[in-house]
Amino acid sequence: MPRVSIATTTVLSCVLFVALVHPATALAQSTSGTDTTLAVYPGLLGYIYLGCYNETLDITNDRAIYGGNVTKSTDMTVGKCLEICKGGGSYNYAGLEYTSECWCGPYLSDFSQKLEDGQCDLGCAGNNSQACGGALRVSVYKLQSNSAIGVLSGRISTRLVILASAVCAAVLLQ
Repeated sequence: MPRVSIATTTVLSCVLFVALVHPATALAQSTSGTDTTLAVYPGLLGYIYLGCYNETLDITNDRAIYGGNVTKSTDMTVGKCLEICKGGGSYNYAGLEYTSECWCGPYLSDFSQKLEDGQCDLGCAGNNSQACGGALRVSVYKLQSNSAIGVLSGRISTRLVILASAVCAAVLLQ
């Protein structure tokens, strides 16, 4: 039986931990013609990132996220939108569109399709380093309150991932 080194085991453990606790740490590349990289916010308050989806106004009269409400704000961030949707009735879906729109609703349209993350290429009005949808593109988050991700969501999850990443980096650099 081949022996596995401690370093290999540590690397695999770190990758598995980050993947399970913080699955949406990917970056979305902006397609606006600049080299700007937008961070895909992983989630908060039990919401996790699902991906970038198309708006459905050209297909139906409903929005991609429907049955709820919209809030527009000149200082919109992903965190602010998720707090709005959580506080407004714990909507199943939260979505950000066109830098400043926060859509909360119980449903995600079957006509809305998942796109490449880079198609949600506009930064949030309140923090332009966070991806906040695009023109007819929605950065969609889903409420996962009964999952391990829901339990470890938000700032606690983010702090755990930062701590785990630091520990992993320290171990790997030895």
